[in-house]
Amino acid sequence: MYNLRVIFHQAYAELIQRPLFERLIYFMLRAYVENIAYRLFVFSILVFLLARLKMASPVTIVLAMVVSQCLNIGANVPHEAVTAQVFLYDTIRYVAPGVLWAWIYLRFGFVTAEVASVGCHVFLQPAFSILFV
Repeated sequence: MYNLRVIFHQAYAELIQRPLFERLIYFMLRAYVENIAYRLFVFSILVFLLARLKMASPVTIVLAMVVSQCLNIGANVPHEAVTAQVFLYDTIRYVAPGVLWAWIYLRFGFVTAEVASVGCHVFLQPAFSILFV
């Protein structure tokens, strides 16, 4: 069976082996702060600028979602050699959820996006304990 841990960044691979309670606290706090920084501020500013420039369309708003999440990744994810596997993993693991949280924020508001983003770790971290440790 293929072990997905081989494509994890080293720091993340070490983190998911920590006790569940520590990971829950870490990832829930991180999700909370990331929503404030990258959804409430960065994404909102990008959408505001698009609206001011009269360039706000569904495509440019999705692009703003992707850009704000890529800024998040660039600031917070350890950088290692990028292979096709790592790029695919990072896209699925980091970009897709960030776009989802930005869409929820745009559609339902900040509090709902915050609850969804933080709350998902209550289910994800125990699942990661089973799958990857």
